[in-house]
Amino acid sequence: MRITIDGIENLERTLKKLKYLGRIAGQWMNSGEPDRIMQRSFLENFRLQGRPRWLPLSRETILDREYRDYDDGPILQRSGQLMDKVTSLKGATNISDNWSQIVWGIKGLPSDVRKKFGPNQIGKGRNGQHLPARPMIGFQKKDGKVLVTSLANWIAKSIK
Repeated sequence: MRITIDGIENLERTLKKLKYLGRIAGQWMNSGEPDRIMQRSFLENFRLQGRPRWLPLSRETILDREYRDYDDGPILQRSGQLMDKVTSLKGATNISDNWSQIVWGIKGLPSDVRKKFGPNQIGKGRNGQHLPARPMIGFQKKDGKVLVTSLANWIAKSIK
C-alpha cells in the first residue's frame, strides 16, 4: 500500500486517523468483506476437490454411495448441505481497543455440523478411526494476499 500526503496539514490529519488503525481494521472485519473472501476460498476448495487435492474416495465409500443410490458426484457433496454450511461460514470476530482479529475454522460451524463433518476436516473419525483428511476450511496463500489487499484498500479509503 502506498500513501501520498501533500502538505503538513494533510500529514497531521492522516496521522490522527492512523492512530485509530485498530478501529479501522475492526470496521473492515465487521463489514463482512473478510468473510466473503474466505467463503469464496472455501467454495473453491469444494470446486477443486481440495487444495491440495483430496485423496479419492475409497472403494468402500463408492460401494456405499451406490447402495444408498447416491451418484458418483464430488467428494463431500452428497446432499450439498456441508458445502452450503461451510461456504456461508463467518469468522468469529474478536475486537479490542488495540487489535482486531477474525478466526475462521471448524469451530465456527454449528456444533451439530461440526460433529458430523469435523472428522473430514482433520482426518480423524469420532471413534478414533483414520479418515483421509479433506480440509474444506483452509487458508490458502492466495487468501492472505487478497485479504491484505482488501484491508489496504479499506484503510486507504478510510484515511482520505
